[in-house]
Amino acid sequence: MLNHLLEGSNLHLDIMASVTSHIIEVMKNHKTSSAVQLEALRAILHIIVPESKKEPEEDASLNISLKVIKNSCLLNDIHKLVLGALNKVCLEIHFSFL
Repeated sequence: MLNHLLEGSNLHLDIMASVTSHIIEVMKNHKTSSAVQLEALRAILHIIVPESKKEPEEDASLNISLKVIKNSCLLNDIHKLVLGALNKVCLEIHFSFL
C-alpha cells in the first residue's frame, strides 16, 4: 500500500527520512518474508529514485535531499538488506522453476 501512496509523489526531506527509517525497520523485522521485503524495496525505490518532473532549480534542492537520504540509507546498512532481499527473491524464483 505504501508503494502506491509514494507513486508519483515528491516528498519533503523530513517525510523521506521518516518513511525511509520505518521501511528499514520493517525490512529488518521481516527478513524472512519475501513479500514484505519486495514491497519494501519497491517503496524505497520511490524515495531514492523519484520520478522528477520539476524545474531545474527545484532539481538542485531535490538532489541535496536525495544525497541526505542515500547517506542515511548507507549508515543504516540498507544496501545489505536490499542485497539480502534480492538474493532471497531470486532463489525463490529459481527454485520455483525446478
